[in-house]
Amino acid sequence: MYKFIAVILSLMLYSTSAHSSQSNQYLEVDPGSYVFDGYSLNYFRNYPNRHDYRIGVAIFSFEFPDFIINSNPDNKGEEWSLRTKQGFDLYVDKFVSRSDKIEWFVGFISVYFENELSNDSISESRSRFTQISNGLRSGLIWFPFDSDFYVSPWLAITHNSVIRGDTKIANKEYSVPVISPFATLHIGYKF
Repeated sequence: MYKFIAVILSLMLYSTSAHSSQSNQYLEVDPGSYVFDGYSLNYFRNYPNRHDYRIGVAIFSFEFPDFIINSNPDNKGEEWSLRTKQGFDLYVDKFVSRSDKIEWFVGFISVYFENELSNDSISESRSRFTQISNGLRSGLIWFPFDSDFYVSPWLAITHNSVIRGDTKIANKEYSVPVISPFATLHIGYKF
């Protein structure tokens, strides 16, 4: 998977350099990943001849906060801890409205998670599983100042599948929701 992301990013960078006068690039982070003991880095660029579309890739890691784990009734109060050790996103967005200060978009997101699961009430070792999530997203890019710095809140709804590994530890099973909403706020710079 690392090689796949590296190839996609290299192609995006190469294609951007060949069309740099025709293409915008966006570099952003999700501050929530850093708050929850992780990291994130997202890179987007417009299609060279279609400025109303952009593609993007991201890498991330974070510890799921208890309020997210407990939002699923099957996991509530069960003392689960879940960490995405490594994750990758692929995006395709279409801008539906643009002004000097705000760019609205809708798009598709595909996410690959390498997760590590533990339970505070069980002394057994951790369990690992791989999850794929695909969904639709919508949001905006807001330029609050007279600069290319921006804030980008967005929402997504995803279909989630465990494709490898185990979501059980001893006699307890962690429940991955089939459908889940997701909301976040990114900060970034357009160049």
